[in-house]
Amino acid sequence: MEHKFSKPMIVLWVALSLSLGCGLLSRTPPAQPQPQVMGTILIVNSYTRGSDSFPGGMGLPVTREYGVCISSYNPEEPSALIRPTFDLILAKDSQTTTYQLPPGTYTLQEWRMDSEINQDPLYSPACKTYVRPTETLFVTAGSTYVFGSVFGSDRTLPEPGAFVEGNPTNPNCGGCSQGFGEFPTAIPTASPAPTSEGVEVEFFAIRSIGAAYNGATAPATFTIYESWLVTYIATYHWNDAQGAEPGTIALQSSDGTVYGPWQATSLPGQGGVPNAYWIVNPGIVIPAGTYTVIDSDPGTWAQNQETGGAGMSWGNGIPQGNP
Repeated sequence: MEHKFSKPMIVLWVALSLSLGCGLLSRTPPAQPQPQVMGTILIVNSYTRGSDSFPGGMGLPVTREYGVCISSYNPEEPSALIRPTFDLILAKDSQTTTYQLPPGTYTLQEWRMDSEINQDPLYSPACKTYVRPTETLFVTAGSTYVFGSVFGSDRTLPEPGAFVEGNPTNPNCGGCSQGFGEFPTAIPTASPAPTSEGVEVEFFAIRSIGAAYNGATAPATFTIYESWLVTYIATYHWNDAQGAEPGTIALQSSDGTVYGPWQATSLPGQGGVPNAYWIVNPGIVIPAGTYTVIDSDPGTWAQNQETGGAGMSWGNGIPQGNP
């Protein structure tokens, strides 16, 4: 059957088509979420490694670490806050560290540690820590706050007074511990790698610059506020310079769910100690929540007072941007 259309119907059809097309072309695209504008903290350590001798101990050259310890914080956008390791933003000898924080109110304390330089893993070097009183920093978007140069002389904040010997009020920021064995400054980490989802970064860490002792006595827990693709987890087994044959590592959620265990491989530690680092590469996504690291050999898992007895461990991953 042949269909015929009248001229008025054809005109009406063309008009409707043009109207719909123009409407689709002129439709405003949905607004895209804007990234959080952060404030910047700049830590400048102008000290030259080994430029003088430590007073006491073996009289060896000095290394100096300098930074700020975050005692408390109340950011306007908590989801934008990636906590510094042990709440400490640190610059080592002749280094500058940049860290970004979401706008909000922060209580900070300047912190400094002087220590002898040595290459003997069985000698815990003499060391001293110094602090200034806590102070409040109101971080605003787009602003930069400078700490350092000559330990405070170029600060953008008012001078809070001289350093005095002591540890930060927040024990997570660490201090000096005496004993045999030490946690080395060269810590193996997974190399950051760009992916379609983002960049691999450290998302939790329980570690210390102080002496390492055997036997974790407290749970190694951490909290994440979004889901993460876990790419790398390491635990530390100094074990009186003997190391330990690698076992397994797992994560247990506060709801009881266990991820893993995964068989670990190992790397030597300071001084060539075999199997000091246990490393796994899970490659799984875990949701937001609180987790405990489960190590199959807690008797050799390194810990100290600075970790609160928790086994030294850290992990890398890629944030997934959802709960």
